[in-house]
Amino acid sequence: MGWNNLFNFSFEVTARCNLNCRFCYNVWKHDPHYPKGELNLEQIRSLFNKVLFGLPTETIHLTGGEPLVREDLEEIVHYFTQKRIYVAISTNGTLLTEKRLESLVQAGAKRFELTLLGPNSEVHGRACGDPENFNHICRAITAVRERNLFLRAAMTVTAENIDHAPQTALKAIELGAHEFILYRFVPTDGKINGQSALLPSRQQINSAVSKLDELASKLKTPIKIGIPIAPCELDQLPRHIPLTMCMGGISKFIIDPVGNLRLCEQSSQRHGDLRTENFFFKPFSKTTRDFVRQIPTRCSSCREIKKCRGGCRMLTPSI
Repeated sequence: MGWNNLFNFSFEVTARCNLNCRFCYNVWKHDPHYPKGELNLEQIRSLFNKVLFGLPTETIHLTGGEPLVREDLEEIVHYFTQKRIYVAISTNGTLLTEKRLESLVQAGAKRFELTLLGPNSEVHGRACGDPENFNHICRAITAVRERNLFLRAAMTVTAENIDHAPQTALKAIELGAHEFILYRFVPTDGKINGQSALLPSRQQINSAVSKLDELASKLKTPIKIGIPIAPCELDQLPRHIPLTMCMGGISKFIIDPVGNLRLCEQSSQRHGDLRTENFFFKPFSKTTRDFVRQIPTRCSSCREIKKCRGGCRMLTPSI
């Protein structure tokens, strides 16, 4: 059996977090029946020894929760580094002190994605629930940049902060980010559950993308869109920002804190327990193929379908 893709895994190393962002998508916060807990270091090694065996893997993206709440994160990073896998860490920056950053770099971390939710403490603090976090994240971004590590600034946009996206991109670049990426708010499983006020409107999305595209035309720093925005959602396609498609179930897979496999960070649907099941055949399973082929009926005749595959699976009903 041959592989056509290099695989990328997002490993949610913990469900714990030191912030309480209103837009948080973590599935365990919205599903009271979602399995609780987290694997210890030996269980992580045992699971990934099986998952990665014979698998062409490019990147392990360590997320959470907040991964830095784990005191053994350095050992987890070192484990993957020994397997010659590129390790990236996504963090809110609060716990990324100079000492912690140094120990993570020594363990083998090469890339950091830090969350910047606004251009100033007021906007950022309102989004993450911590007015002091803006100063922490700015210091963390500067510290990562000074070590010449790859640094991506990530902004999750809701109706409340999306209008600040261009200024936030400029702030990230001023601090030294190599890349700025925009993630729009996606409710878990596509269910609003009282979060309708956080959904950016079509007008807001169009305005933000247009202004960011204009900004990208003048900058050397790449500006990207993370969670897919379908071309049909935009009045005018950007010329300098690439639109993406969902790679869940194709080359991207999510492993939760207790070892369950998911195909999307915002979906609580589990596709097996990798502690007891073999990942090797999961990309070819019926449930994976069904997820990948899940395209809205109205999109089937669209000439752009091969480029966007219907946009974000969790937002399809609202497009």
